[in-house]
Amino acid sequence: MSEQPEARRAKRTGRSPNYPGIDLPTAIERARVVFDKENRHEAPMATITAHWGYSAPTNGGAATTYSALKKFGLLEDIGSGADRRGKLTDLAFEILRSPDPSEAIRVAALTPEIHDEMWQKYGANLPSDRNLQWTLVRERGFTES
Repeated sequence: MSEQPEARRAKRTGRSPNYPGIDLPTAIERARVVFDKENRHEAPMATITAHWGYSAPTNGGAATTYSALKKFGLLEDIGSGADRRGKLTDLAFEILRSPDPSEAIRVAALTPEIHDEMWQKYGANLPSDRNLQWTLVRERGFTES
């Protein structure tokens, strides 16, 4: 058996570490939609994602959005499988109802581990997008895409 040259080897594709699939302002707006429809009541995942305009709760954008709200600490899961329900968290309620939500927004922004890690490393002075991408791919195992 001969080994293939490096250039001919198939590129291995993997998964990036967990991170929110939508930005925080979008997540807050999605939380607002849930609050407007359900207040602070539990609701089935399918109902929550339908409020956002999705027809299938576990596919594509619906699952990405639901997961992002959880990663930002705005939504909590109750149950699993067909009984999976969601409920807005106290943090979401504070962001949506407080006259000055700035501290709660800061908490939500730094809740995802990768966000907190980048804040600890760079603070408010992030490097260029290209430099940050290189760091995330090379040092943290994110995929190029």
